[in-house]
Amino acid sequence: MNENELMLTIEQTNAMLARKGLDSEFFRQIGVEQINIPGVKGYVTPINSEHANHVGLSNLDEKDADDVIKRVIDFFSGQKKSFSWIVGPTSKPKDLQERLVKHNFVFNDEISEYGMALSTAGNMDYQDDGFHIREITLDELGEKLDLITESFGTGMNQESAGMLVQMAKLINSTGYYKDQVKAYVAVEKNSGKETGFCMMEMDRKNGFAILDGSAVLPEYRGRGIYKRMVAKRKNDAEKDGIEQLIVHALKKHQHQCVRR
Repeated sequence: MNENELMLTIEQTNAMLARKGLDSEFFRQIGVEQINIPGVKGYVTPINSEHANHVGLSNLDEKDADDVIKRVIDFFSGQKKSFSWIVGPTSKPKDLQERLVKHNFVFNDEISEYGMALSTAGNMDYQDDGFHIREITLDELGEKLDLITESFGTGMNQESAGMLVQMAKLINSTGYYKDQVKAYVAVEKNSGKETGFCMMEMDRKNGFAILDGSAVLPEYRGRGIYKRMVAKRKNDAEKDGIEQLIVHALKKHQHQCVRR
């Protein structure tokens, strides 16, 4: 993929706004309603959380952008749900971020993200820092909701964590992504304590994998665990013929505006 294709893929796969192979039947099975408002992609779930309800991929004309923003706000108000509006490099109009602020959205730095693509070619070095990454089944991941919620922190609860796992299982059962979703936990070697988790959703047809749903317990951050989880998934993806890794990580370069 060229640079423009990679950027579009990064934005489309963020929060599953327009991910290939996931049709309306998939969303219906998990109780998710897709938003039918021209100019945006998004969905609302049964959960009242900005981690669960998203809008993005905005392609709005300057003259009607504010009207669409109001329609989206009215939709979620009617649902009595908080949600986040993802603003990325391709979002239009260019002043969308400022317009959202005028409509009482606020930036939530804790769930702001950046997206990037990594090649699976070559080695990814890291020190042996006392942790190892173990692959687990998605059923096993479903038994680790406490680890998921504690690792993600603010905005993630047991219900949201359960939906995250449920989505992963359903993605793994679709014809397009059949048996292409992997889950892992980070384990401290000395104590055996699980200190983080991660997932990977491969798209062998298009040669990329999404490194999604990853977090480390707050007290274990800064010790190379996240990098080790990336390296483990990179090595596994390369064995499956994957050429590019799509990463969505919690940073400030891709903003999420939140309305509660």
